[in-house]
Amino acid sequence: MMNMEDYRKRLDILIEQSVITKTAYDVAFSAFDELTKILGKSDITQAEMLFTHLPMALTRTNSGEEVEKPNDAIMEEVRASEHFDTAQAQVDFVERKWGKDSLMANDNIYICITQR
Repeated sequence: MMNMEDYRKRLDILIEQSVITKTAYDVAFSAFDELTKILGKSDITQAEMLFTHLPMALTRTNSGEEVEKPNDAIMEEVRASEHFDTAQAQVDFVERKWGKDSLMANDNIYICITQR
């Protein structure tokens, strides 16, 4: 389980170690905040891995590195989930905050987003 303060601490460590950029920090923190509002919860269960990897993937994309897309079985599971619409809204939110053109520059990220 993770709340806003836990997430801020996690992001602070990543930025202090130069693993993520300030922009990736801000976008990921905003996405987590948005999710807490959508769900009406201050603590989000099973969010640690996703929200730790999100700013790192954004940072890698920004520096031109390739980000591996999830395998087809995982994407099928995501599309079949009862939470797909919420996940879709979160992806849209990140695209708006980060800039869809920036994400489209990395083919694998763009493929993940458009396979929804």
